[in-house]
Amino acid sequence: MLMRLTFLLPLASLGLGTASPPHSDPTLPLPARTVAQLSTVPTWLENIAARPNGDLLVTQLTPSPVLYTIRSPSSRNAALECIYQFHADNVTDLLGITETTPDTYIIIAGNVTANATGYAGTFSVWQANFASSTVSIPTVHKLANIPQAKLLNGATALPSDPSIVIIADSQYGLLFRFDTKSGTSKIIADRPELKAHPQQPNATVGFGVNGVKIRGRWLYFSNSDLVAIYRVPITSTGYISQNSKAAVELYANLKAVADFVDDFTFGADGTLWAVTNSGNTLIAISAGGKKIEIVAGEKGLLTLAGGTAAAFGRTERDREVLYRFLEPKEEQASS
Repeated sequence: MLMRLTFLLPLASLGLGTASPPHSDPTLPLPARTVAQLSTVPTWLENIAARPNGDLLVTQLTPSPVLYTIRSPSSRNAALECIYQFHADNVTDLLGITETTPDTYIIIAGNVTANATGYAGTFSVWQANFASSTVSIPTVHKLANIPQAKLLNGATALPSDPSIVIIADSQYGLLFRFDTKSGTSKIIADRPELKAHPQQPNATVGFGVNGVKIRGRWLYFSNSDLVAIYRVPITSTGYISQNSKAAVELYANLKAVADFVDDFTFGADGTLWAVTNSGNTLIAISAGGKKIEIVAGEKGLLTLAGGTAAAFGRTERDREVLYRFLEPKEEQASS
């Protein structure tokens, strides 16, 4: 399949303030255009991060563990450029990426089968460091293995201490707290809402917790099989209380508009933007989770196919631009 990266705009004009049941509004398809694409078939781009200078970083799941950059993505001649090829034991695939300290990123690496099953004990956390905003090639090295994981996926840094990263295990249904300074990891949550449910009609090998983000005192996470967004209180040191006062809350049930939910991101106004992978849609959820809307794409159509991650730009030019992946069918690769 040919993978494309597109952006959608203008997001600020979308009104999501009033409460309403989930629905798809055909008057709200957001405009989009292709930013960059790869000719390699098949290819699976997995996750994305925006650098302070506006460039994008993109991880590749298959066919090889490659870190790409897209320089000046708002320009008309942007392209995906390989800046680091991983060559290490048990590293065949790249997944989550998130910024820790300014222009320093952790990358999740491991071994994933063709049907998206993780190999337990193969996952590790790597660091890519850009010495300055003008540096185009990062220094990359491994921080540590996480041998107790099966399929590490989404990751997010703790705002109060970005050296601490929360990482989701989609197939064991766990949350890990990873210390980038010491290289140590610890399971901080093992809850039913994190677990994979392969018996669900939409499930294949089973994907539980997928994307993770922190906003305020809450850790938000998507559960792909349960097609929902949840949240749970998180401390300033990156721990989740195990007592009843830290119960997991259902933030948004997306089953009325999707069969699967992948990763997500937040806009500046608190709107949550979720992608649905094979559902081929982008969903906007108002702050508070009261209004749920399909704002781009449509199930069964390839206009916005195969989204696995999304990220807002970080410059004045693209702060209200949402970048995400497309996965058109192979036969459309020449179009």
